[in-house]
Amino acid sequence: MSTSALPDLCGLVRARSRENQQAMERLDGLPGPQIAILREEMESLVKVMYLLRLDMGEREATARNVLDGRGFCDPSGQPITDQEMLAVAGTLHGWAKIVYTFARVFIHFASLYSFASRDPLDQLTTAERRTIVDHLNGCHEGRLNDKSPFDALAPLLVRVFNNISMNLTCYLAILEAGRSIEPV
Repeated sequence: MSTSALPDLCGLVRARSRENQQAMERLDGLPGPQIAILREEMESLVKVMYLLRLDMGEREATARNVLDGRGFCDPSGQPITDQEMLAVAGTLHGWAKIVYTFARVFIHFASLYSFASRDPLDQLTTAERRTIVDHLNGCHEGRLNDKSPFDALAPLLVRVFNNISMNLTCYLAILEAGRSIEPV
């Protein structure tokens, strides 16, 4: 009988999260790279939340696929996209989609990477901006409004990261305990 792949996968996720924490601290004042790290941490959280929705056999098979280099695949071997995982994770907690979208929006601003010359928040729709401002004010003690520049948001990135990381730690413990969580 083979041993479970889940403990090894959880160990890899924890190691990545520790590295991400160190990087966030070292990159203080560099919001572009911090957002990239925030997104990477969020992707780990979404994947763990996805695993928590699978039955034990599917969890184990998925963990084995990841450890063997095949990535997240369905039982037929077809890759599972981040968007598919996010859809499942989003049924658990709506904030997962907000944070993921927040990070994705900024990651894809390749031509607008110079925050000093062009505020990336100006490129968002009014609804996207409002969603981000509401989330940061409600969950991360932000004091932002619809006209706040990116510079006002940037100091909150470490708080957002820490919240994601704490949730990731909790969900990993649930995963390791062999439990599931119900959608909210």
